[in-house]
Amino acid sequence: MKLLSQNAADIQIQVDLSHWQGQIDTLPNTIELRNEYGRMWRIDRGRGYADIIDDLDYEYHLYYLDNRLALVEYRGQITFNNMTPELELATIEGKHHQQWTMPEIQLQPSKPPAQLDRSNDDLYSILPSGKRGLTAANLQLLVARQRANEILA
Repeated sequence: MKLLSQNAADIQIQVDLSHWQGQIDTLPNTIELRNEYGRMWRIDRGRGYADIIDDLDYEYHLYYLDNRLALVEYRGQITFNNMTPELELATIEGKHHQQWTMPEIQLQPSKPPAQLDRSNDDLYSILPSGKRGLTAANLQLLVARQRANEILA
């Protein structure tokens, strides 16, 4: 995903909008890192995606949590942080990873297999090919038995 190049004024508008919406206080489902030229990587509920960005000469790191600007780093210095201290600590501790993991699956004991109807087993035999199958005569008997069962049902 290639975004349009952003300048400092564009980023400032995003900072103002994010600040106006209030501090981010919930663990995110998605985390993205962008620079002024586009998205560098994204983690979406534990699945990671990396993007190839042609121009590596960038000055900004823009961190988005659930598509909201949470942090701006300019030349290695944090200039904007819109996360609550609790969320910042939870993010550093990796608590969002716990949120993304699947709950333990409780396996149920297996049920015994259903009893198969073996009333037609006498019609099957080992064919010359070595496989179990029906001869033409036995196939006619099987069809006759099935029709009789349908009539009785």
